[in-house]
Amino acid sequence: MEQNPVDLHQDCSKMAEEGNDKGGVNKPPKTARPAFKPKGQSVEERGTLTDKEPHPSAMDALDYIKSLGIEKLPMYLEAYSSCAIEGNRLGEICSETLHRIMNGKPVSDRYVLGLAWSLKNMEEMSKGRTRHKK
Repeated sequence: MEQNPVDLHQDCSKMAEEGNDKGGVNKPPKTARPAFKPKGQSVEERGTLTDKEPHPSAMDALDYIKSLGIEKLPMYLEAYSSCAIEGNRLGEICSETLHRIMNGKPVSDRYVLGLAWSLKNMEEMSKGRTRHKK
């Protein structure tokens, strides 16, 4: 049975519009926050995301994941899934997150950010680079 290839470069605007309350990745606000302290808002509140506000880097993280391409992502999905079978929590989370992204399902911004970071680390390790200098 032949499978249809997953179009990783599809428009994610539908996912972005669904919002965090449904698990989707939201687009960051189009306007930057004002540099001054808004009336009635403390400095702590300005540094905290609201319930429906995505992390500003979530769409960049999703773009990075998609940039790895149709050749690498199934390989990473298999690696994460193999780790998940053994009870590895990172494997469990990342395999499900990557599976959802590859199937065009909504994903929370924090899961996208975590997956992007994990994939970045795996990419660096595959090139012989490590995070820690010896």
